Amino acid sequence: MLPITHGIWASNSSGFNTFYQDILDYATGQGYTLPSEDQQDLQNDLVESMVNLGVWDNLDVFYVFATDAGSDFARINWIDPNRNYAQLYNTPSFTSNEGYTGRVDATPAYIDSEFQVGVTGANFQNSDASLFVYVFDDLQNIIYGDVGVVATSFGIGEQYAAINTMMPPQGALNKRAEYSLLEVAAQIQTDVATSIGLSHVDRASSSEVKFFKDGSLLATTASTEVAISQTLYVNFLRGRFAADYSERTVSIGGAGGSIASAASDFGTAVTTYMTSI
Repeated sequence: MLPITHGIWASNSSGFNTFYQDILDYATGQGYTLPSEDQQDLQNDLVESMVNLGVWDNLDVFYVFATDAGSDFARINWIDPNRNYAQLYNTPSFTSNEGYTGRVDATPAYIDSEFQVGVTGANFQNSDASLFVYVFDDLQNIIYGDVGVVATSFGIGEQYAAINTMMPPQGALNKRAEYSLLEVAAQIQTDVATSIGLSHVDRASSSEVKFFKDGSLLATTASTEVAISQTLYVNFLRGRFAADYSERTVSIGGAGGSIASAASDFGTAVTTYMTSI
């Protein structure tokens, strides 16, 4: 659940939030190309909003792949720049101000945050978890996994966590997102109009999950939780199963404890950033 937040953000002499300045300082030390000055202001506003909402302190990883900086900067974990620098597998393509695009072929391209959920000290735990991704483009596919909690082996019936931001119409079924979050049974499906935007699945109890699109609550579903019993990592452009890769473009993503109570304002903050760059 969300921690009690201080309601204000600390700034330094540059006028930037100190958390955002830490990101810039890390990138400068690594020799990465920084965002433009205008975009730095937008990114600082995003951090400020997340801090004031109490979202920042409740996340473990948060990536802004959509930036006009270099692709190296896009892989920084904003929550802690010194940890969980995103690793690229089979070279997903980077496009300025859009993000990373996956590939589905014999050598699928995806991103591994190397963040392990459920470990001591992590915010992402049983009955207190969130997983989200902002997708830039409108593509339909049955098996795409835009973000997932991935294990090296899978237990029967254990769904762990994943979001496919839009599946195509099929029979009597409409366009729909498919998702799970530490779920015992089959994945949950909720009607959506597009894969574009912020898709967010959230669990604040052992008995239900909530699904938000751009901050709007679309579904609350009874869901029996499975315990985190394996080594599980947050991946982007890859879902919960070995074949669940994605050809979409991911712009923003992250994971942590439940942020359901701030989902609406968080969705607004993310959308404001994406529509401003």
